[in-house]
Amino acid sequence: KVDLTLLFLISFLLSIYLFFRTHVVSLDGAFQYIPVAQDFVAGLFRKAFSHNQQPLYSFLVAFVSRWVSDFELAGKLVSTFFGILIIFPVYFFGKMIFDQKIAFISAFFLTIHPYIRRFSADVLKESTYLFLFATATWFAWKTIEGEKRYPYLFIPLLSVLAYLVRPDGVEIFLVVFFYVLFI
Repeated sequence: KVDLTLLFLISFLLSIYLFFRTHVVSLDGAFQYIPVAQDFVAGLFRKAFSHNQQPLYSFLVAFVSRWVSDFELAGKLVSTFFGILIIFPVYFFGKMIFDQKIAFISAFFLTIHPYIRRFSADVLKESTYLFLFATATWFAWKTIEGEKRYPYLFIPLLSVLAYLVRPDGVEIFLVVFFYVLFI
């Protein structure tokens, strides 16, 4: 618990620092994700789904934008939230495969990784995708190891959610499907 609390605190402080220090959003955020979120808020669902984008990140930005002043801030909040939370599935996955020390080291490196931190402070969908992908991988491993059977229910759900953020999110579902089918 101490390790996880320390990792959470480091991740939280780095994310908050970068949240306030990132003054210009990326072009992807400004011209791809925010317009889709604006369409969701305006109730133009057909137009929002007609963009050449996966809709979940923009939908989350639209959802959060109801409580904040603008879409840029909403997008940064969504990315920061998932950028902070990504340490949990990575830590538990590392602890399940190796041990607590390896889990701490891997989650620590993830916490201080410059690209992960930069993506989590900008209007980009990468931290949301990586959180969902890491969580789906963790549940898939728990299921394959035979620890419990209920994670089979979460693998398609998390895989679909990851897919709705980025198309390559379906990979976990396909890997587990072929594992179950052939092994």
